Amino acid sequence: MLIFQSSIYLIWKERNSRIFTAKASPVSIVQAAVDRQIRDRLLSIPPSPRIQPSFLQFFLAFTKPP
Repeated sequence: MLIFQSSIYLIWKERNSRIFTAKASPVSIVQAAVDRQIRDRLLSIPPSPRIQPSFLQFFLAFTKPP
């Protein structure tokens, strides 16, 4: 759900940037922004001793570094 929400938000933000300021970002920049936003959100969730591994560790296990 977090990936979906982040993607929609940043695509909407990019759309508005293209319409109102005529500035376009490359796809790689938008992808990096989605990745950064997800990592920042997962870092803000305190780890629980009951949940192993943490959400951030789970996410990082399936993604490559930016």
